[in-house]
Parts: sequence; C-alpha cells; structure tokens
Amino acid sequence: MVLNMNMVWGFGFSLVVGGIVAWLIMDKWLYPRIKEEFMRPDILLVAILGAMERFMYTSSIILNVPYWIAIWPAFKALTRWRHAEGDKPRLSVRLGNMYCIGNLLTILFGVIGGLICKYGFDIENWCILFK
Repeated sequence: MVLNMNMVWGFGFSLVVGGIVAWLIMDKWLYPRIKEEFMRPDILLVAILGAMERFMYTSSIILNVPYWIAIWPAFKALTRWRHAEGDKPRLSVRLGNMYCIGNLLTILFGVIGGLICKYGFDIENWCILFK
C-alpha cells in the first residue's frame, strides 16, 4: 500500500482530530460532571490508549478486516466489568456511560479516518458500504 495524501488526511483525522475531540468531551466536559469521589484515570495513559485504538480501527478499515472493530471493544468490556464490581452503583452507571461514550468516539473517528484513507473525501464512495 502506497502512502498518499488520503492516508495522511485519514490518519490525521483519526489520531489528531479524534484525540482532541475525545479529550474535550471526556476530560473537560464529562468528568467534571461526576460529583462523587473516584480515582480519575491518568490522562496520558487514556490518550495513548485512545490513539492506539483509533490507529487500529483506521487500519482495520484500510486492511478490510472491520470485524476487529467488534472484537476489541468486547475484550475491553470484559475487563471493565471486572473492575466495576467494587464501584458504588450510581457511580458505576455514570462511569459505565462515560466508558461507552469514549469507546464510541474512538470507533467513530477511527472508522471515518479509515474511510478517508481508503476513499478520500468522495462521500459517494463511502456509500458503497451501505448498499
């Protein structure tokens, strides 16, 4: 596969724009809304994991292995349930919702980045996926 401008734009959208939007929504808007005390995640660790996930999702679209987009979140959900067992019920629901929002943002930006890499900005080509 040859590196072209679509790849640069696609991975740039996935990694840079997706990272900024996820940081603004999760760290600046949602986390401050939780009033109860909890161990706030390390922002650097979360940012690195999110970037790796968006890279993986973008690559899975390019390499025609979109089923990976379902496998990884399933694995993460299993590990999250194990950690949520000791949480307070109300806090656990809030953190679970935030966890889902973060995953959806990561998948959304990763998939759109992959579509940009693969088809460029020609939205009509993206519709091939839905026929």
